[in-house]
Amino acid sequence: MSEIEKFQNTTIRPVIKMLHPILIISFKHYFQNKKNKFYDFSEEKRMEYITNIFQKDIAFKNELKGMVIGNFTTEEFESYQKISSESSKRILAMVKERILNSIHEFTQ
Repeated sequence: MSEIEKFQNTTIRPVIKMLHPILIISFKHYFQNKKNKFYDFSEEKRMEYITNIFQKDIAFKNELKGMVIGNFTTEEFESYQKISSESSKRILAMVKERILNSIHEFTQ
């Protein structure tokens, strides 16, 4: 197992799992702030909209990444620093996948 895979499985994945309720609330707040019709969309359109967020909204992506990184221990953060570019990509990919798999939790 590579260093990044080990870090992903021992650090990133458990932190994202722990943050799941906060991530859901964060997205709900995002939808409210954007005053869009997310809740009027079909499930397919909702998934497209969320995917689009991860492609275009740099500020929100940084906020999500910061939530995860902010829960690292000192040692985990030092490990993250060594592989930050790849870790950041994996953090966002994992958060995106978790949100898309939790689309049913977005009810008004």
